[in-house]
Amino acid sequence: MTGIGLAMLTRREWRLLAVASLPWLLYNAAYQILISFLPSFFLESGLSIARAGAITALNTVLFIVSVQVGGVILKRSKHPDLLCHLTIVGWCTTLLLLSGGTMPVLWIVLGGLLGGFPASAFVTLPSEFLRPESRGVGMGVFYTIYYLGCALLPGAAGILYDLSGSARPTLWFAIAIAFVCVPMLMLFRHEINRTNR
Repeated sequence: MTGIGLAMLTRREWRLLAVASLPWLLYNAAYQILISFLPSFFLESGLSIARAGAITALNTVLFIVSVQVGGVILKRSKHPDLLCHLTIVGWCTTLLLLSGGTMPVLWIVLGGLLGGFPASAFVTLPSEFLRPESRGVGMGVFYTIYYLGCALLPGAAGILYDLSGSARPTLWFAIAIAFVCVPMLMLFRHEINRTNR
């Protein structure tokens, strides 16, 4: 452990890393599941392959734009956590409405514009507590947890798809994972405030 620098991390940093990794992990896993199974969902809803692919691509482009714009707005916001909570709930709502099978383009556009907002806030959580000397190894731990989660959760969605024979349950799974980001961010804020006392 000392060979790769893990000894640099204090007990407080380990504890906060375990919590701070969860919003970033869950957020990305939800998006990976969404993008993986949206085309199948649209095909089941009666859309052509070309239209299903085009709508999914539109969501991806809007998400990329939303990540950039969200980073600028969150940096200037007086209440970035509240904005993260609202945009995550808004994104989940658009996905829930999308799963109902009506007006897919509207929900894809709104979901794309809302969904990318929290990205910059989630990925920078470790910077709030890691010391300069522990930042390198701390971010290594942060991304290790992220990659493990993003390997397991989309796989679980694939199993769900195989068992159900439909993409709709995987969409609900993505919604549930994304929504959990809200209490996880609240838990992180509680933990960092508690350990700062």
